[in-house]
Amino acid sequence: MVETKEKKSDNLVTKVAEHLKNIYSLNPEQVEQMVQISASSISESLVEARQNVAAGDLVALSGQGHKVKGVLLGIGLNEEAEIARQIELNGREGKEMDYSLLIDQLEARTQPLLALCGD
Repeated sequence: MVETKEKKSDNLVTKVAEHLKNIYSLNPEQVEQMVQISASSISESLVEARQNVAAGDLVALSGQGHKVKGVLLGIGLNEEAEIARQIELNGREGKEMDYSLLIDQLEARTQPLLALCGD
């Protein structure tokens, strides 16, 4: 099971790196920098999103969802970006829902990237 998990982790980071290299024509050093910047941005936004949920600030939560969505789309993680879009739109509309569950899903699906932050 551990091998499968590690393989999945490698696949996600590799998928992001390949997307950045191919779409933006970046060299390996630039790819590495963008992966790190993207991972840090996602990590920081998810922490802030959790704080927004705890404070009941759906407007700020919507903003964090928008930010994460943009980063995820930029690195080719469209399915994960859809989860962030749900946070953004529902937060903007003030809908009561389990935002923590959506944030948990985003963290789980982006864990290989978040692990690069060393948090």
